[in-house]
Amino acid sequence: MKAIAMAVVCLVFVNNVLFAISKADVCINECTLQVQSLFKPILDVVGTRYLSRIRVEVRFIESMISRGLVEMREKYGSRLDINSTLDKQTNDRKYGFDMRNRKMLEVVSNPKKRNKDGSIEVMVKTRIPRRKPGIFRITFARDAAKLSYKISNVEFIKFEPNATEKVLKSGKHLEQVIKRPVDFDEDKFRMYLKEHGLWQYKGLIAVLRKQPATIKALLRNPVLRPAFLLVLPKKKLGDIKIWDQENVDEAGGIDFFEGHSAFNLGNFEYADKAALDGKKIIVGVTDEYYGEKVRYDKREWDQEFHVANARQAFFPLPDGTYVGAKGSGQYIYDDTLPPFYYNDDKCRWDGLAWDEEAEATERWLPFIKSAGAELCRPLGYRHVYAAPSNWSGKLQSTTDLEDGRTPVLIFNRFICPHRLYKFEQILESDPGLKRTCEDISHTLVNIGKLPVGAKLSPAELMIRAMGNLGRTEAIKQNHDLFKLTIHSQDFTFAGEEADMEELLSREEFEKECREGKSRWVFEHWANFFLEYKFDIRGIITKYKVLKEMISKAERNKQADIIFPEYPEVFEALFKAYFESLDDRWLQLWVEDPIKDFLVGIDSYEDFMRDLAKKEIQRRKEAFCLLEKNCQNYSIFLNHIRKYCKGYPVDMAISLSLIPNKKEEIDAYMKTWAYLILLHDQNGLDVNYIFDSKIKKAYEVDPMEILFKHIKDIARENKIRVDGIEDRINKPHNDARTIKVHIMRVEDLQKVKKLPENFFPVAMSEGKDPEKAPLHDFVAAATIGLAQAACEKIRRENEAGLGDFIDRDILPRIQKIYQRLFPDENIEEIVTKRTIQNMIDKNPIVRKNLAIALALAPMARIAIDQIKAYHEYNHLLLQSV
Repeated sequence: MKAIAMAVVCLVFVNNVLFAISKADVCINECTLQVQSLFKPILDVVGTRYLSRIRVEVRFIESMISRGLVEMREKYGSRLDINSTLDKQTNDRKYGFDMRNRKMLEVVSNPKKRNKDGSIEVMVKTRIPRRKPGIFRITFARDAAKLSYKISNVEFIKFEPNATEKVLKSGKHLEQVIKRPVDFDEDKFRMYLKEHGLWQYKGLIAVLRKQPATIKALLRNPVLRPAFLLVLPKKKLGDIKIWDQENVDEAGGIDFFEGHSAFNLGNFEYADKAALDGKKIIVGVTDEYYGEKVRYDKREWDQEFHVANARQAFFPLPDGTYVGAKGSGQYIYDDTLPPFYYNDDKCRWDGLAWDEEAEATERWLPFIKSAGAELCRPLGYRHVYAAPSNWSGKLQSTTDLEDGRTPVLIFNRFICPHRLYKFEQILESDPGLKRTCEDISHTLVNIGKLPVGAKLSPAELMIRAMGNLGRTEAIKQNHDLFKLTIHSQDFTFAGEEADMEELLSREEFEKECREGKSRWVFEHWANFFLEYKFDIRGIITKYKVLKEMISKAERNKQADIIFPEYPEVFEALFKAYFESLDDRWLQLWVEDPIKDFLVGIDSYEDFMRDLAKKEIQRRKEAFCLLEKNCQNYSIFLNHIRKYCKGYPVDMAISLSLIPNKKEEIDAYMKTWAYLILLHDQNGLDVNYIFDSKIKKAYEVDPMEILFKHIKDIARENKIRVDGIEDRINKPHNDARTIKVHIMRVEDLQKVKKLPENFFPVAMSEGKDPEKAPLHDFVAAATIGLAQAACEKIRRENEAGLGDFIDRDILPRIQKIYQRLFPDENIEEIVTKRTIQNMIDKNPIVRKNLAIALALAPMARIAIDQIKAYHEYNHLLLQSV
């Protein structure tokens, strides 16, 4: 009977799924969901809080089998041996489990022999007091890199190695237990140790071997060098202040901060002695020296340094990104100077970061997080009360170095650790940027900024980087933010901009210009800023950096590979800049006075001004299109209200379509205020559900802004809005209600099964999702109401649906989609059948059609033009 009962339980739970650690390119976000779902049937029995324990115990069983479970019968001859080994390993306190030393899985059947395919099967039973156990069969393939779980309701899954490592890193000290070793060539590693003079330092070699990801980074990238850091005692550190919890979690959580709060011990001999003495040493990386190792000369403020990351060490993460610890010691002069020291020439402490820098970064966090610029991501910081004052590792108090200032460690996350400042050095070690392109592409795929399988060519990498830099410069200008210093050391090969602690407000920067305190703001630029309140140093500096890079590529005879078409990369920089720049600044670029200040751009002056003129013209055309759409919408409402009047419609709008920026939120909410009032004045019974599945902190509350605009517009137009607040975020309680959903196309693609009464309108982010697009909500509302009207006619008079579509719906929908297919015959693309498919009874048809006809954003236009657009809406509302 027991055997029969066990068989029945097995049949209930058993199904097939392959968990294969392979080289497939899979997005990390997908992997996270898949790893969680993989163990879901077991977790349904034992509880979801045991996810990490279940995962580790299965890995322990796999480890025993991979060591030769069947072949070593004398050692693992019975299930009691397996369980006793599992007991010993899982009850070891050093693994820091959260289950109070309680084992979750009990092996109930040992493998007798291999299956025909070479796999080994093990039956396990869940063990938890007061709960009914579940029985599961785990099949381990002959290849130790592959596991096969026979668990119910799980689909075929493949994982990319780095993503798997990242997902499996949960809980204290689990990384060492779960994560598979990062492969590296042992022979190359030994050669590396000899070439870099590390071979005789046994303590450092032992430390390195504990960080295989760092070894792999060093072997793969000769422009990086190891930095040995002493982990500081917790009592010598302040509390950790986290700025970005999501990025911190991806980096490894609070434990990452604890394990990487360290300070430079760059002298190999002393670092080795510290390691052998039992002190905790970790290995970071920083850029290799390049050029002559010279000290700073106070007479030459623009003296070039041979190291770009003067006081920052980096730690590689599994997804390819790096976390930098800023203020962890000086890395410029090798071991000729101590880890930190007072620099008489500069009148400052070199190697340290200060609390005022952390406070400045914290001040601009809302901008960094939500502006849409490509910036390094600040994670958090903590105070340092003592640090090594010499290479011996002896700690010196840092609390009395300067009055009222305390050193800090500032943690930032980067896509790439290399600055454009080191371009020529990278070229010499990586001809054609082949390795650099592979590494950055891999990282961008992992973090979801490139599609799976994408690989940037050198030219594409440069165009992408320059586009990011141009866009970032415009966004800073739009927010009235200015950097005191800006040069090639601020920019990475991924187009990120660093040193956000140097940002100043308009008032602060103007004070610098007026008082002339800063040696970085030349009189030439200061005068221009004081007259026009516009700082053009940033974009011209980035232009000069690009020009210098091209010169260095030519010198190394690699320009044809990296910059095959010079105008394209310059256009990428300036076009991204102009497309993102507000009207108030864009107009300056086509006016004569700016010519006198465009120093050093040579023949590209006319090129820049032509691009600015084209952007101005494009915005005018976009505005005209907005006006036309609005006028068409007014006519459309006049035709459709007699069909929809009094019929309940719920219109759900995804707030993820609205950028988290105060001006953008205000503009979009004002658009919806006009639409809501226009619908109300035309007698439509529409309720509006503003849905935000992504929990994020908005600069301002969108709903508060919406209600304010509704009241203001109603008051100006002497419109009664009694009860209109009841239409916001309150669905109809009527079985007839038609539900229209305006949502991102990416969110619609994730919906596995559309409900029966669900009519989607998809909106895409366009070709460049990193730019803040202008979504045409007027067009989306038109399509949504058209679907509602057609569905209402289909329910009440299906025979008359065709005539209704031909007469009242099709012409207006074709006008909307004409801008998506400007060179096509729209009458052949959007037909009566297209409209009928929008309301098809088959949800798959509705979903696929909405995705295929996703509304692309209109040309990016400035806030000033959106305000003018609202004035046009104002006139339409008055005419109702």
